[in-house]
Order: sequence, then C-alpha cells, then structure tokens
Amino acid sequence: MLTNRIYSLTDLYLYYMYTGDIAYLTTHWARATLGLSYALSLIDSTGLALLPANNPDWLRNYMGGYNIEV
Repeated sequence: MLTNRIYSLTDLYLYYMYTGDIAYLTTHWARATLGLSYALSLIDSTGLALLPANNPDWLRNYMGGYNIEV
C-alpha cells in the first residue's frame, strides 16, 4: 500500500531523530529509498500521484486514479 510506504518513511525519520539509532536507519535505508522511488514514479505531468486501479490504498480496493491521501 502506497500510503503505508510513505508513512513508513516518516516513521523511520522520526525514529532516527528521537533515538539517533544509525544502525537501524542504515539497515532499513535501501528499502526506504526503494519505496520512495516507487511513490515518485507514480507522479505524472499534473504533479499528482496517479494510482493504478488495482492498488489498494488504506485497505480500500480499487481506489485508483488521483488520490489526495497519497
């Protein structure tokens, strides 16, 4: 789920900021940047993320198209 991936980035940032746990950040950094790359790949010429129709968002199936949550 795309929004969960984006929230995970925020969570990773906050965890590091409050703990300074660089080992945890380093362990998860590659996956975090991969998720961000995927999210950015969905942005089209409008500057908005266009979700595929089969990409559930917040457990709502078939919420494709432009979605403000993303």
